Amino acid sequence: MNSQLPNNSDTRMRKQQVAALKKRFLDTIQRYQDVERNYQLRYRQRIERQIRIVKPDATQEEVDSIIDSDGPPQIFAQSELHQLFMDMSMMVEQQGETLTTIENHAEQTEGHIKEGNTFISKAIQSAKSTRTYANYKLTLFFLFLGRWRK
Repeated sequence: MNSQLPNNSDTRMRKQQVAALKKRFLDTIQRYQDVERNYQLRYRQRIERQIRIVKPDATQEEVDSIIDSDGPPQIFAQSELHQLFMDMSMMVEQQGETLTTIENHAEQTEGHIKEGNTFISKAIQSAKSTRTYANYKLTLFFLFLGRWRK
């Protein structure tokens, strides 16, 4: 029966081990809380810097309310959307000049095509006239040749 009950030295040693483990556990929890606080502080500072970049005139109360309301992604999305519209506006302006140039070239090309079609029509008419004239000359030549031989 005595072998089942721990003696005083065992009890004391177990209590010391439990106390040491409890102290290590509490120290670990304390370190975890310190690391978490440090992370939260750095996260808050980083988000605040980003908010100040996006909205330089924001008051501290606005910054705090944005951070506390899980708003940073929304304000950054708004900033990215604004930047996208600005980029698109600039591209439309830049490409507007290009489109105007393309339109002018298309109009010039249309004029050149009309002028070319006019020249082709004149060339076809001239070729027909030349053939007709050549046929008359050959006919007259053969007529004179036939009368001259007789």
